This record gives sequence, structure tokens and C-alpha cells, in this order.
Amino acid sequence: MFVKVIRVRNKEYVNIVKSYWDKESKSCKHKVVQNLGLLSKLEENDPNFLENLRNEFKKYSKDKEEKEVLLGRMLGTFKDVLSDDNVDGEYDIRDENKIHNKYQNELEVLNYGNLILNNVYRKLDLDKYFEKSKSMKRIKYDLNNIVQNLVAMRFLKPCSKSKTFNIFNEYTIKNDDTLKSIYRSLEILCDERLDIIEHINKKLAELFDRNLKETFYDVTTVYFESIEKNDLLDYGFSKDAKINNVQVVLGMMIDAYGIPIAYKLFAGNTCDFKTFIPFIKEVKEKLGIENITVIADRGLNSGPNLLELKKDGFEFIMSHKIKGNKNLPSLTNQKWKWTLHILKYMKFFSFFLILCYNML
Repeated sequence: MFVKVIRVRNKEYVNIVKSYWDKESKSCKHKVVQNLGLLSKLEENDPNFLENLRNEFKKYSKDKEEKEVLLGRMLGTFKDVLSDDNVDGEYDIRDENKIHNKYQNELEVLNYGNLILNNVYRKLDLDKYFEKSKSMKRIKYDLNNIVQNLVAMRFLKPCSKSKTFNIFNEYTIKNDDTLKSIYRSLEILCDERLDIIEHINKKLAELFDRNLKETFYDVTTVYFESIEKNDLLDYGFSKDAKINNVQVVLGMMIDAYGIPIAYKLFAGNTCDFKTFIPFIKEVKEKLGIENITVIADRGLNSGPNLLELKKDGFEFIMSHKIKGNKNLPSLTNQKWKWTLHILKYMKFFSFFLILCYNML
């Protein structure tokens, strides 16, 4: 901030002014923080008012320089935390602050959590993936930067894309793209969903000794602040109790460590167990994931689902309700064998039945 004297109709007014960077016009603009009034009136009580005020702001600038030195030390330490031999090139978060503060006259308080997430983003080579995607599609906006920012903000402050765009300046985020470009990038993410999932899974396999022999599948619902239906948005059983909102059904498979393997969206009125077969077929045919054991709850347990799993070569562990089920062997059957004090099991056709006491 700085002191500025403005002349209006031969009268001089004293203002405290702040500089800021306007993203729309891409130019530096000034914003009046406080109008102190007529200079002549202010000098009636203090003839040296303007000089004293400017000296105060010089002192403010000196304090700012000291803060910059302190910030530099802190950022140097933080850079060491972020540095990684697997990340190509130097990465100095001062660059991010310089971009944001290039047209600022004061030291801003910014959130920098996105920088840690950006490091993970680059570990997965997502920057290379989206740079290649951009070159193949010959688009002008910065696809990689947009996706990187959206991913980080989804972790840090999930909200609408419009609101996300408006709070970029609260973070050490570089953004020269428009909201319209952000919406366009979502179409690419949708079209390349399976390619992106395959890329991430391959990269995770390179980075870690990942075990995909045991996978967990479940379904949830995601509601929207809308009442308009389309091919995907529809009314259905809401797990958020949002019966007056349209929703989509989300099926997701994760590994034993809780890391997602794949996901798929279904129309909002789709029953849980009807998502299972289309999801499993996509995982096998489009992503090439085979020889796994699928673990799911009883809401996905149905005869057609289990037969399809066996047909596709998948093993499974499914919970099943005992009460009122006449097709299961009697609990008094002597073929049950005990293992531990709360479990017993028996062979049932080509399957194993495990009886477990639910302690919840």
C-alpha cells in the first residue's frame, strides 16, 4: 500500500491505495483502501501531515523487507521438505509467490498447501500426461496447469468450479486461464477418464509394490444443488438424505491400502447391485485388471453378480444375511468347523462359507 494524492476540481484528496493484478484485463490497477479526506483540512491540525504519513509508510516498507527476509528463510526450509530426487528440475516456491506478488505492494498471507500436492502430482507424471494431451488436441489454454490447480483445490477446499476460480488468489497458485477454459478442461477429463485411470495405476505400480489381489468395491451417491434431470442426474435413494436433489451414483474400487483403482458414474436412479457387473466388466476389458479378489458388502450380493464374477475369473468375498435365508445350511449342521472363538467355516459347493459374529 502507498499514499496517493488525487486532485479533483482543484482540490487535493489523500488516499491510501493498494495495487492489485486484474486477471480479466491482465493489467495492474489501484484500489482505494481508505479516503482520508481533503489535504487542506488534514493539514490544519498538522501542517506536516502528508510528510509524516509518507514516513510512516516508509517504515512499513522497511518492516516488510524484514518480513521478506524471515519469509525467505522459512521458504528455504520448506523447499528442502519439498525437494525430491524423483522430480525433474529445481522447484522454488518463491517463484509462486513472485508471480502472485508481482503487482502487489504489500506482503500477502497465502496458503501454500497446494505446493505439497503439486509435488505428488508430478510424481505421478500427470504434468507430462496433460502436456501431451494438450499438444495432441492443439488447445490454447494451459490444460496441465488447470488440472493441477483443480486437483489441489479439491483436496484443500472442495467447492464449485466457479468459487474455486475466485479463490485461486488465496493460494500460491499460478493461473492465467479463464473460468470458461476450466469448464472446457472438464470435458477433456471426462473423455479421457479411462486413459487417466490407466496412467495413474501404471505409475503407482512403478512407484510402489502395489498389491491388487485384494480389492474393495462400494457404491455411494453424490447429490447436486439442482432439481433438473438429465441422462446422468436423476432422483434416487440418497445416502445423504437429499431426497429433493438430483444425484449420480458413484461406484469405486480401492486396493488394500485404500488407494483408488477405478471409478464409474451411473445414473442417479441406479440400484447399488446393478452397478456391479458393468463396473467389473469395464475394469477387466478396458483397464486390463484381472486375477483379483473383490470384497463387497451384502448390498451388492446377488446371484447374477456372483455368477458374473466367477465367469470373468474373479474371486470374491461377500457378506450375506443369515436370518430368513432357507438356502444356507443350518447353523447346527455338523459340517461347520471352528476357527478362533468367533468364526467357523464349511465348504459349500465350490465356495467357502464363513460364519462370523458381528460385534458391532
